[in-house]
Amino acid sequence: MELMLSVNLYVVVVAVWTASFIYRSTLKKMKLASFLAGVLLLCWAILHLLVDRTESYSVLSRHIWYGLIVLLIIECMIRSGLIPVNTKYRLLFTHSPLKMRIIDNAKQTVISSSNTIWYGYDTFSSALKSYPEPVWQDENTLLFAEPITGGYALWQEDITVLITLHREAEESVRKLEIANTLLADEEKTKQAAQTEIEKTRLMQQLEKEIADYTIRLETMIEQLENAVDKPKATTRITLLLCYIKRRCNLFFRERELGVLPAYELVVYMDELAEIAAFTGVEVIVTSDVKADLDIRKATLLYDLFGNIMYWGTWITGIKILTHIGIEDSGISMRLLPNEDISAFQMNKSLMASIASVGGTYEVKDLDGAVGICLSFPEKNNHD
Repeated sequence: MELMLSVNLYVVVVAVWTASFIYRSTLKKMKLASFLAGVLLLCWAILHLLVDRTESYSVLSRHIWYGLIVLLIIECMIRSGLIPVNTKYRLLFTHSPLKMRIIDNAKQTVISSSNTIWYGYDTFSSALKSYPEPVWQDENTLLFAEPITGGYALWQEDITVLITLHREAEESVRKLEIANTLLADEEKTKQAAQTEIEKTRLMQQLEKEIADYTIRLETMIEQLENAVDKPKATTRITLLLCYIKRRCNLFFRERELGVLPAYELVVYMDELAEIAAFTGVEVIVTSDVKADLDIRKATLLYDLFGNIMYWGTWITGIKILTHIGIEDSGISMRLLPNEDISAFQMNKSLMASIASVGGTYEVKDLDGAVGICLSFPEKNNHD
């Protein structure tokens, strides 16, 4: 009686379980599997009842049957989808947007995506030989082949977008190179124009500084033919030409350098003195300055000395002592002639240039002799 109740209860449980599996299954095959599992379980219950009546447990041991039942239940759960398992790989592979193919060692296709194309054995062999590098299947497609367990994996990659981006990048680089070339040419043109403007500005400034002397030179050359003493007139022209040449040299050096060696200034002055000597002017130039001079101040010293030399060519038998030294921590030049120098008229533009750099021009009476002193005292920090 107890056995009958147990079997009946078991039949009810199996029936409910089978109905649940059939209800939960979505595929016809899964429903059929669940139904067949229920039928097998019912058969087992009937067989178990018969075995219990014959009391034979040698073949149909309960433990063996229980194990088989558990395995059957798990398999039904798997088949019905109650236990998730990886059974969709082939479907996933087939519907993959990637153009992939798996080939076995016999070079037979095992699985492939729906949009893949067979490339031929020659292409396949080339891809294997170039592994791990791909081969070009066409101008926009790369073919990769890689050995795997049991065969080979092949896939294609469409690089149309990459090629387009690469071409766009190359076009951008080309345009940038053209733009850079245009900018470089434009910069060169601007620099050339700026250089020309700077040259023009410098020449205009130079012409402004030596304008008085060039006008005087032109006048002297025009009057040379009618000069009373042509040798002296020629000497004055030569003196003025030498002065203008050195003055231009000092002008450009003033833009390039900030200083002029003191000995070089003395050389320039001796050069003028040697030319003036042809008119009877005797000049001695001395200096105890060893350091470099500020080139602007040195230029103004040369300007004054040049003017004095030209003035001296008109005086018969004049002798001038010139000394460059340091006074009050500044540079100074003293000129002491043997004739009255008070008649010498300083050029107004030269006076303005001397004043612009803080220079002092003085005509001094030295016990019956008149001398000229041009000094550039150093400014104190307290000033």
